[in-house]
Amino acid sequence: MADVANFPDILGFITSGERLDIGTVQAAATSLPMSVKAGKSFRLLVALQNMVDSPVEMLVALTLPAADAGGKKNKFSAKTLRISVGMQPGEVGMLLLPVASAGDTTPGALRFPISISGVKALERGGRLRTPEGGSEIYLPGLKVETRKLIDNLSKQKFVGGKKGMLGGAATLEPSVIVQPGSLTEIADFKPEYRTIWTRAELREDPLALLERYKDDITQHALISLDRTQMLAPLVEKTTTRFKQAGYVLSEVEAKLIGRALTHVLEYACTGQFSYGRTYLPMPEYEVLRVIQQEIRDRQPIKLRWLIAILNAVAEDNRIPKYMVRTIVKDPSYDALLRDTLMWSLNTVEAATGLELGTPEELEQHADQWFEKFQRCLADGGDAEPLTFEDVYLPLVLAGIAVYDELTLPDEDIKSFNPLFQVMLRERADERTAENSSLFDITATLLDKALKKYGLGLL
Repeated sequence: MADVANFPDILGFITSGERLDIGTVQAAATSLPMSVKAGKSFRLLVALQNMVDSPVEMLVALTLPAADAGGKKNKFSAKTLRISVGMQPGEVGMLLLPVASAGDTTPGALRFPISISGVKALERGGRLRTPEGGSEIYLPGLKVETRKLIDNLSKQKFVGGKKGMLGGAATLEPSVIVQPGSLTEIADFKPEYRTIWTRAELREDPLALLERYKDDITQHALISLDRTQMLAPLVEKTTTRFKQAGYVLSEVEAKLIGRALTHVLEYACTGQFSYGRTYLPMPEYEVLRVIQQEIRDRQPIKLRWLIAILNAVAEDNRIPKYMVRTIVKDPSYDALLRDTLMWSLNTVEAATGLELGTPEELEQHADQWFEKFQRCLADGGDAEPLTFEDVYLPLVLAGIAVYDELTLPDEDIKSFNPLFQVMLRERADERTAENSSLFDITATLLDKALKKYGLGLL
């Protein structure tokens, strides 16, 4: 299993290094917003980071200022001043403590002490982060919503605090600036704890993982990325995955998409290890070339399928020896499908002469296609089903363009002829005025592919 002895320092990234170390927990605080008009409510935010491989619990207590900047008493109120907080192993979260101010509060800056006491690990567990906070955070590995939350929080100014004497409560002291106001806002907010990050999102930089496992990847994984091993399982998985998304592929459609997927995989080490690779290398899809580079020369890894495999290897270092079964698991297959979309769009442009868009537009189209595919997987295509256009442009068309570049030993490429002859006939009921031109383009491409072998579309 992976060595996860140094989880990322999420807290440090958010607070720019500000923190109070309270044994098994680190904390920092701020105010949202930091400046508020008298009569308005605001929230004090306590960011917390569990440092150990155990659930922890603690007591957080807020002390309201006895008087405002002008000496007037009882101008601040809160529904709850003491709250118990529990956190899962390695979790990072935030506690929001709402505070209301009176409309006649005197303007000025005030501190709102927040004490943290009774911090206790509920189980025996080792450290998951170093005392300094942990390792560098790998932002691309986080969920989109997590990245947005962390980015927004990092724009706030956090403060640390001071430890209590002889094991007493530790104290954070965020400040709030009260501006002139008049009307008192009626608010009834309750304290709220929200999770920011959990170990489920633990991801290292793929470049670090590639360096760590480069020998296993080279000696085992890349050797397996060969049509003689990968093509049949990918065709089978393609049939299953598209059926799950609500679109039943024909035998030849699955074979063509499987060939496109295999084509992208074989680029990982073009000209190395494998049977029959005669096509030119494409550096953006190569892996062996990256491994052979000096570490300082390596660019960030963009191949989604490789990142998925590296994350799997980080969880189980036996994975490189079982690449065939790993690549057809949902996370790896879907990542490979997303990579294949961009390659397919470029391949279709070259094969048909169509101009499908700028690189940025193609990337956007691939994102939108993949998002739709994921939605279809979730509901079987009930809300927004996949269409002929979705499946053929670009995946099937790309497969037609390269079908004879991925011949297997003893395979008669002319065996595709009867399958090609009936492809479009079997989809005739899906033809519409809107997609008629795509049917024609597909027919032209099929005819061109067959004529190379003295055949043609009948």
